[in-house]
Amino acid sequence: MLYAASHWALPDRWLLGANAIHRSSRFRDDLNSQKIGAGWAFGVSAYWESADKRSSVQGVLDNLLSRKNAGVDSKARLMLRYAYRF
Repeated sequence: MLYAASHWALPDRWLLGANAIHRSSRFRDDLNSQKIGAGWAFGVSAYWESADKRSSVQGVLDNLLSRKNAGVDSKARLMLRYAYRF
C-alpha cells in the first residue's frame, strides 16, 4: 500500500486537502475467493471555520477509484458537515 496526502492552509480560514492511495490486489473475503484488483483511490477535502470558531463547515469527497474493481465498494462517498458551537 502506498499513501500520499497534502493539505494547504489558505486565506480566510480555509483548509484544503488531497490524498491518493494505491492498494495492491487483495481478497474481499476470508476464503480468498473474491479478488479485488489493484488500483488507485483518490479523495479531496475542504474545511472552513468562522473567525469566532463557532461555525464550521467540512466537505469530503472520497473513494474516487481509478478502476471500479479496485475497491471493496466502488461507490464514491460525499460527506458534508456543519457544526455550530454554543
